[in-house]
Amino acid sequence: MRLFAPTAFFKASFQERDVICNGCGPGKLGAALVPDTFWGLRITIACDIHDWMCNNAPTDESRFIADLVFIVNLILLIHERSNTWLKYPRYLRAMTYFNAVRFYGNSKDLKERPGTGVLLNNLIYSDVIEMYSAEA
Repeated sequence: MRLFAPTAFFKASFQERDVICNGCGPGKLGAALVPDTFWGLRITIACDIHDWMCNNAPTDESRFIADLVFIVNLILLIHERSNTWLKYPRYLRAMTYFNAVRFYGNSKDLKERPGTGVLLNNLIYSDVIEMYSAEA
């Protein structure tokens, strides 16, 4: 399975990821309430990549990139690991998750910290985003 993620995500140790990433849902309590599966399909890796990117998102634009990478990774997981009957209900659930992060993940949650970024299609993100092989 190939997913998009910042270079630093897959280079980080599991201990480093555990500090930032908590699966799907907002925070530890919210993660317990929001399922990490879409009808049997585990999507935790896409949520962890999103958590990592949002933690390193200094601007609204970089947060938008994180959200776009999230929906693309969900679609890649669903396309690769779904049969015909489950594919479309899973796509619908993915859009629900995407809409939730767009609606509830607003600029007041962004960390204000200076940093240099890499220009990606006129938007700033603090790391290069590449496609990696990952077991989800």
